[in-house]
Amino acid sequence: MTELFGIPMSTIVVALAAMLAICLLSIAWVWTRRRVIFKLGARNIPRRKAQTALIVFGLMLSTLIVTAALGTGDTVNGSMTSEVYASLGQIDQVVANPIDDDLDGNSFSATIPESAWTDLQPAIDGIDQIDGASPFLERRASVRDVKTGAGLPEIVVMGIDLATVDSLGGLGDPSGTRAIDLDVLPDGAVILSQQTAADLSAQPGDTIELFIGDRNQEFTVATVVESNYLSGMRRDNDTGEEISGLVMRLSDLQQLSGLEGEISGIALSNTGGVRDGLDHDLAVQQALQSSVDEAGLSVNPLKQNWLDLANLTASVFTGLFLVVGLFSISAGILLILLIFTMLAAERRAEMGMARAVGAQRSSLVQQFMSEGTLYALLAGLVGSALGVGVAYLISRSFASVFGEYAHVQTSISATSVIAGYCLGVVITFLAVVVSSWRISRLNIVAAVRDLPDAQRRRRAWRTYLWQALMVAGGVLLTLQGVSSSSAMAFTTGVSLLTLSIALILRQVGLSSRLVFTAAGLFLLVFWLLPDNIFERIFGTYEGDFEMFFVSGIFLVVSSTLVIMQNDRALLGLVSRLGSIFRSRGAALKLGVAYPGAARSRTGMTIAMFSLIVFSLVMIATINLNFERAFLGDSASAGWDIEAKTANNVPLDDLGGQLEAGGMDPDSIAGIGALTRAADGRVALPGSTDWKDLDFTGMDAGYLADTEWEFIGRAAGYPSDAAILDAIQHEPGVAVVDSFLVSGMDDPALTGLFESIEATDQAFTPLELQVRNGEGTPETITVIGVIAPKLSTFVGLYASDATAAPLLQTDAETSYVVKLSDRSQAADAAGEIQSIMLPSGVKATSFQQQIEENQESNRGFFRILESFMGLGLIVGIAAIGVISFRNVIERRQQIGVLRAIGFQRGLVSWTFLIEAAFVVGLGVLSGTALGLMLARNLLTGNEMGATGDISFVVPWSTVGFVLALAVVASLITTWLPARQASRIVPAEALRYE
Repeated sequence: MTELFGIPMSTIVVALAAMLAICLLSIAWVWTRRRVIFKLGARNIPRRKAQTALIVFGLMLSTLIVTAALGTGDTVNGSMTSEVYASLGQIDQVVANPIDDDLDGNSFSATIPESAWTDLQPAIDGIDQIDGASPFLERRASVRDVKTGAGLPEIVVMGIDLATVDSLGGLGDPSGTRAIDLDVLPDGAVILSQQTAADLSAQPGDTIELFIGDRNQEFTVATVVESNYLSGMRRDNDTGEEISGLVMRLSDLQQLSGLEGEISGIALSNTGGVRDGLDHDLAVQQALQSSVDEAGLSVNPLKQNWLDLANLTASVFTGLFLVVGLFSISAGILLILLIFTMLAAERRAEMGMARAVGAQRSSLVQQFMSEGTLYALLAGLVGSALGVGVAYLISRSFASVFGEYAHVQTSISATSVIAGYCLGVVITFLAVVVSSWRISRLNIVAAVRDLPDAQRRRRAWRTYLWQALMVAGGVLLTLQGVSSSSAMAFTTGVSLLTLSIALILRQVGLSSRLVFTAAGLFLLVFWLLPDNIFERIFGTYEGDFEMFFVSGIFLVVSSTLVIMQNDRALLGLVSRLGSIFRSRGAALKLGVAYPGAARSRTGMTIAMFSLIVFSLVMIATINLNFERAFLGDSASAGWDIEAKTANNVPLDDLGGQLEAGGMDPDSIAGIGALTRAADGRVALPGSTDWKDLDFTGMDAGYLADTEWEFIGRAAGYPSDAAILDAIQHEPGVAVVDSFLVSGMDDPALTGLFESIEATDQAFTPLELQVRNGEGTPETITVIGVIAPKLSTFVGLYASDATAAPLLQTDAETSYVVKLSDRSQAADAAGEIQSIMLPSGVKATSFQQQIEENQESNRGFFRILESFMGLGLIVGIAAIGVISFRNVIERRQQIGVLRAIGFQRGLVSWTFLIEAAFVVGLGVLSGTALGLMLARNLLTGNEMGATGDISFVVPWSTVGFVLALAVVASLITTWLPARQASRIVPAEALRYE
């Protein structure tokens, strides 16, 4: 991966390395100038090996998450770029018709005169940066093996110039070890790509029949070559599936396709190798510019375009995994603060003595920084190694889920590992510095006597400074959000203002419980307001995926505030259960009393679990509801099979051809045709601001048998039947899909439909101008909004009578078939495809498509949820650290309990109940917040505008997460609880 968020990875690594160097230099200064302080910090690491292992295990998560996310981006980028280099080989650029510039060379729709090759040859030969050039013609066709009868409805046929193709690297055998001698290609022979040969079970010497348009011809298979661009390998622009290919002489393809004297383009190879030839792209373009301009052509940097797409895709995946990983990173930061808070509590008397004999606060900070940095460096190594392992597992998961659409190869660069290590260590270091500064603030007398610090009403000037900064930041962010309509800025600003006001009110003497409970409840309501109410109160704001993280942080902070400010009520409620469980009553009361005595520690632990569970539950809930709403059986509107021709050529009487081919006519209940504009555009009446939009015409057969539903209706059309009748009989009317109206499909089109509420049952009919390409525009009137569960239908739909003047000949036609027995869809699709193979028809079962989409969707979200679930490691490690520290801190208390008659089992139960109580609060809080926010998003204005989503809770996922979090935490707690139960009272009472 070369870029992330538009920033070169090399720049990111240098910046992170510089930050790490600054961190290490500060510790090096301590080691050099304050050697004793450094040793005091470092000596604690080997003293308790089990505790050190737990701390390192917990601290490594930030490095693991970042490394795994970057490694995932490397894998996506590496897989796609490897395919680009393997496919294109020496081909770097293509001279072609400017019409095809936007197709990225994956399919050529236009041709250019073959004379352009002759005219441009002198200019090409005169450019030192070009070492190869060859003309080619590309056509889509269907093919059948005469002997086996196996066929393919769509392949790419490449017509190549035998005299010049070797300058592009030529064609290699399937192993890629040697080049094929094309001079021996006999007349009437073709060369199959390896994939085509496998699909047809064809071998050299077999006879194949090729169908292009209304022409067909038999050829002999001369040989089989590796699958690459020259042999016709492509990927479908819509599905991503691989398309097979074959090769023949350029003149043979021109004759067969009726394109004598025409070619698709001229492939160019820059000097240099497969990769470094790209360095000459700009020089070649500049040198050829005048010649291609004169010929009315353009130079398409094909290889670079494909590589840019690969890097963009990798950056999107990396960004997605980093954003969802922020929850785990945030939980990891809380764990760091928690660990050092507990270490400080253990060493409080020691720190007090150090201050009493003259040590400064800075000395304590440096001591903890030294210890924390050593932990961080160790944790970074562990996290980097595990991050590489996680990235490998993700890549293998990608291969199992998306292997049909890409050749996934694990590829993790040293740059990503270094970046992950540096960022993880820097994050940990900064958290250590903050926690070290915080714990260095202690009352010397109270610390020496190991007593709690006395509460002081008087605050230092720093307190007022921080409060002023929070207020200023909140005001500035709120104003910036209002002016720019940024949801992130506005909501963050309001949240900071609320918290800062609460701090100020607490400062002037109001009840802490009252103030912070009110602030927490206000923020919970603020963040969980339904969209329509929020917009009525605060206005409309725009946000993106980052709001997922921001909302999660503030919701968890708010809920934790409410919980911890009212902990006594919760603890009292739980402790009353002691009367029910008589044998464990004392353990229950002690177990729920301890969290209230260490509120800061308890609050951070609850927040950790709440953050992780919130993200998991919310993603799982959104995934399940999306799948049920948009990937259900209703998506196809009652049709069973979709049939398309490779070149989108209309068919004459599809039903008659199927019957003539032997298909039982009684098995077919209906056939419909859809004709889509090749370049649909739309604008408001009188406007010249044309926007791209799919526009489709429907024939009478389609309208008669379709099972459409509408969530919005124009005035005068009270039912679905009324809208369908109007489409059939009223000229100039159309319907639109709900995703366009809501702005979810393309935000740029939202302004066109702002006068329509998707679920309005009597909206004013909307007039629009529609045209195909640069054709003459027509006025159409929108009278209905298609239900979102019909998710396969995108754009504007009208009858053929309304669409015909717009579409004319520049359109793409597809067909749908309804069966008498829907359970036979897969077999019927195969039969249709076999019968219509000469016409290049590819038939697919809608149900099969839906099931494949569901499986891909589930597979991807399983990967994402597993990645996010790594955050549970933080919570489990936190509980383990807390439990070990509790045993040490409470050694004397345990001795007293044992001395007054507590049995070993009762002591163990006390620790287990405490862990279950804290974890349970965090898990329940995160679950409730995740479900409520997910419901708001799914039923809010943007999603709600697509229709009535029946909100479903993924109980199986929720139950699994709950059980995993609680059980794993109890298992982690069991060892220290067992250790506590074995403490001898006499030894514990003498412990200091």
